[in-house]
Amino acid sequence: MQADLPFSTPPTRRRRFGASVIVDGHSLGLLTETNQLTPAMRAHGITAADLSPVLTGRRCGRQFLCNGEVVIRRVLLMPAGRRHAQVRSGRLPK
Repeated sequence: MQADLPFSTPPTRRRRFGASVIVDGHSLGLLTETNQLTPAMRAHGITAADLSPVLTGRRCGRQFLCNGEVVIRRVLLMPAGRRHAQVRSGRLPK
């Protein structure tokens, strides 16, 4: 019989991903949720079904042709406090 240890495994940090949307070499924005689609993105055939695997971390990107070349890339979002600490220490530009 296995003993129940409530803290037997260390807590894991949940990674947050964003999706960078690029059409014909021009950035249309950085999305963090599927409901942030703009009319310009919808005009290029981008749907919530295209974004959800990228935002959840299951895919690193997607590329397809629909009214131009559409590229969706996964971006790892950094917590604001950590970025602020790196800027103050000089490791990141302001």
